[in-house]
Amino acid sequence: MSGTITINSNDLLNAVYPQLKSQITKEPEVARQPYSYIIYTDGTKYYAKNGATGQIDFSGTDASTVIQNSINQLGTNGGKIFVKSGRYTITSTITLQPAIDLEFERNRVRIDCNVSPTFNVTASNPIHFIKISGGYFGSSKSGINIFYITGQGNFILEDMMFYGDYSTQRNILPIRIVVYNNYFHVKISNIHAYSKYFIRIEKDPTYPVPRQSVMINNVTWYNDFTNGIMIDIYTNSYGLYNISASNIYGYYTGTGISMTTENTGFIYFTRFNNVFLQTNKGIYINASGGEVADAFFSNVSLYPQGANSYGFYATGKIHSIEADQLSIQFPSDSGVTGIAILPTEQNYTRGGHFIFSNIRLYDVASNQYSIVTNSNVHDSVFAGSYLYLEYAQIQGTNVRTISPFSVRTGKASFSGDGSTTQFKIAHGLSLTPSKILVTPGSNDAKGNFYITADNNYIYINYATAPPSGSNNVILYWYAEI
Repeated sequence: MSGTITINSNDLLNAVYPQLKSQITKEPEVARQPYSYIIYTDGTKYYAKNGATGQIDFSGTDASTVIQNSINQLGTNGGKIFVKSGRYTITSTITLQPAIDLEFERNRVRIDCNVSPTFNVTASNPIHFIKISGGYFGSSKSGINIFYITGQGNFILEDMMFYGDYSTQRNILPIRIVVYNNYFHVKISNIHAYSKYFIRIEKDPTYPVPRQSVMINNVTWYNDFTNGIMIDIYTNSYGLYNISASNIYGYYTGTGISMTTENTGFIYFTRFNNVFLQTNKGIYINASGGEVADAFFSNVSLYPQGANSYGFYATGKIHSIEADQLSIQFPSDSGVTGIAILPTEQNYTRGGHFIFSNIRLYDVASNQYSIVTNSNVHDSVFAGSYLYLEYAQIQGTNVRTISPFSVRTGKASFSGDGSTTQFKIAHGLSLTPSKILVTPGSNDAKGNFYITADNNYIYINYATAPPSGSNNVILYWYAEI
């Protein structure tokens, strides 16, 4: 069968043009994902493509507006927004809505944060279920809060890098969390910051919070300016509970981990595991205006830097602190303190009870203190195979210190003269022994005597002077700090 097929050019154009038009502003395809919106940039313009229809719903020269319009369009039902490779400048605060999953393409997206806060989660919505992942976040401005999170709900922040401009001393705060109300849970993981501060957790002063948790895992912080804080756990009223952090690495100056309370606030049940801090000051706890209790540390390596620094310092209304496998390497600078436990109260709920086990203190010099306590420390233990006590000030009552250097034994021989009733033995310990045992080793050493001691000597005090003789008073002794 033969014939002629006639094609009207206008009909062909009308059939093909819609597809050609959609390709004009269409970026290269990515693997099909259930994205609600795909945001990308082309030159100086930004686009938000609807993941369901393939149409460009929003576009413009302001990245903040394009991203915010996409979030607002999803409403309370939420959705997943994918931000493709490129550089995005944020000039107005982006408010995150409930159930938003905001994903930045791994290692391909740079966000210039020129407004504070850059990303904001408000307390107006009851449950958030927000997840943000990926991206490089930086700023050339000083005092920028990048992520400001408050409210009640569940939040995840992961796989991010933060950096501040050198000329502004990297004075940015990457993550600020204000615990606002009940059922508040935050997970932070795989984060690196090159900034003056890192993570700050605080408590809104208006609401008690009986149910909350903050989990931090695998974070690295680097800073070369003073007063840098890696994790600042702060409250000014009521309390914070259940804060755990593991795989923490902090470098250079500033304070590694800081826990501070004000007014009547309190911090309970904090746990830190696998911590490496090469910072000016390692771990700092100050409960002078509140209370810190039930803090647990394990597998912690501290390398305090510079003069007048410290490894582990705690003061105020502190109670029940435990540390296991705590290692402190002392620098050559003067005035360094390894462990300082200085509670301001001694009662059942606040002050006194501390257990530091498997302690390792290295290179303690005569101008440094290995351990410093005060009289409010009680029912506490300091133990370790490399625990140096030569330079210590332990004033607490019922404090046990156990190390290879905390026990001394020996045999002492004296020549009696028939009138001397006190004999003293140099025990070689840096502190007054808490346990002393003296056994007569000769017949002339027998008799009624009592024992006293100080930081240098054991004193054997006889009721009746031993008889005269040459090395006739033999005593075997044991002393333990």
